[in-house]
Amino acid sequence: MFFVWSSLVAQPIDNKYYQEAITFALNKSLNQAIESIDKAIHIEGDKTPPIFYFRKYEYLVKLQKYNLAFQVLNKSISHHPNSVLLLNTRAEFYFALRKYKQAIFEYEKIIPFVVGADLLDYKMKLASCNFLIRDFEKAAIITKQVLTNYPSNIHALNLLAALYTELVHFAKAKEILQRILSQDPTNVTTIINLGFVFQKEGQHKKALFYFNKALKLSPNNSSALCNRAHSKLMMKNYKEAMLDIQNSIISSPSNSYAYMVRGKIYLKLEKHLEACVDFNISENLNFTEQYGTKIQELLFDNCK
Repeated sequence: MFFVWSSLVAQPIDNKYYQEAITFALNKSLNQAIESIDKAIHIEGDKTPPIFYFRKYEYLVKLQKYNLAFQVLNKSISHHPNSVLLLNTRAEFYFALRKYKQAIFEYEKIIPFVVGADLLDYKMKLASCNFLIRDFEKAAIITKQVLTNYPSNIHALNLLAALYTELVHFAKAKEILQRILSQDPTNVTTIINLGFVFQKEGQHKKALFYFNKALKLSPNNSSALCNRAHSKLMMKNYKEAMLDIQNSIISSPSNSYAYMVRGKIYLKLEKHLEACVDFNISENLNFTEQYGTKIQELLFDNCK
C-alpha cells in the first residue's frame, strides 16, 4: 500500500521525537511510536512536514486502525493539499479498497506536480484505474500518450493489449503481448494476459498453457489461479477448478472476479445456496464497476 517518495523522506529531520518514533517503530512498539510522533507534530505545529503525518498514518494502519488512519490522512492533506506523498498515500488507500474512481481523483491532482519518470508512473496509474472502471476511451488516450514518448514501456503495452482484448481485437492483443515476451520472456503479467486472450477466444487448452507457465514463475499468483480456474471450469474439470479458485481467494480475498468464478463452479456442482452467497459477495465487491453486468445476470437467473 505504501509508496514513499525518497526525496521527501531522505532529508535529515532535526526533531528528537520524530527520531524516537522511527526507533520505536523499528522495534515494533507502534503505540509508543504514535505517542512520539504526536509529540513531534505538536512541537512543529503549523510547520509539521508531510512525512510526520505519513508516519502516523503508517503506524495506525499497521495497528489495523484504518478509520483513524484515514482521518489523520485527510486532516494532513488539509494542511498540505499539494503534497505528492500524502495525495499518493490516499490514492493507494483507495486503490487497495478497489475504490478506483476516488483513486483517479487523487492521481489527477498529483500529475501537475511530478515530472520525468514519476509523471510516467502516475499516468500509467491513472490509465490503469480508468481501465478498471471500464472507461476504455480515457484509458486508451492516456496509454497512447505514454507510448508516444516511451514506445517500449511494458506496462503501457500490456494495458494497450488489454484494451484490444476488451474490444475483441484478439489478434492485435496477441501480437503486442508476443512482442513483449520476445524481449522479456519471464514477464508474468504478460504471460497471464496472453492466456486471458486465448480464454476470451474460447481456446482454453492454450489458455491453460500460459496460466501454468505463469504459475511456475509465480506459484501463488492470484490472477493466474483465478483465470486457470475459469478455464478449467469451462473444460468441466470442476474439482481442479475449485482448488485453484480457493487458493486464488486466499491470496486475494477482495477480488470480485474470483467470487464470480467460484459461484459458477458451485452452480455446476448444484450447490445453489453457496453460489448465490458468492455472487452477492462479488457484487458487493464492485464487480459491475470493473467487469460489467454479468454478476447481475447471474443473480437474476439463479438467486431470486
